[in-house]
Amino acid sequence: MKRRIFKLFAFAAILLCGLLFFSPGFVGTGLAIIDTLLLEVEAPPSNQVANDEIILFAENSDGHDPAWEKRYYYGLRSWGIRGSGKAESGQIWFNSFPGATGEYEIVLKAVLEHDGSPPLKLSANDLTLYEGNLPYHDGHLDCEKRGAPAERSLGVHPIASGAKISIWAESTYECGEKGAYMLWEKLIFRPID
Repeated sequence: MKRRIFKLFAFAAILLCGLLFFSPGFVGTGLAIIDTLLLEVEAPPSNQVANDEIILFAENSDGHDPAWEKRYYYGLRSWGIRGSGKAESGQIWFNSFPGATGEYEIVLKAVLEHDGSPPLKLSANDLTLYEGNLPYHDGHLDCEKRGAPAERSLGVHPIASGAKISIWAESTYECGEKGAYMLWEKLIFRPID
């Protein structure tokens, strides 16, 4: 409830400032900043085991290479490769899979972008489970559009309890200075009966 009241108040303040300065772009930028600040203030979700699904949140990883950083976009508590203007890569990992040994459909909740198709590799105990590129949001390169959150199945794979789960990714710059940073929020493991 407090979050809604704060968001409404903040929206009204930004709208008023935007009207005072006659700058429509100011209002949109202000709203994006408020979304990011609200995500920073909220308590982060914990990794979950519910309805037999195991959910690993990027921000609860046990470690990551220096190229990875918090990149909250599109209302997601996402992580991604930093925007440095050049392709960078690295791993982010979870030391111990909390679920039972078995087969799982693995779903990645990520931002599918229009301006790049970053490569990624998902591994369990250094065994590659999935390797490919995150697809463009609409299936093709378009340097003028923004991305959107989506879920993407990475297939059905055997996972051992306690396995180290890792994602390797690389940023791409297919539109010059605008990059695609492999922004992702969580991995969802759905058991296969």
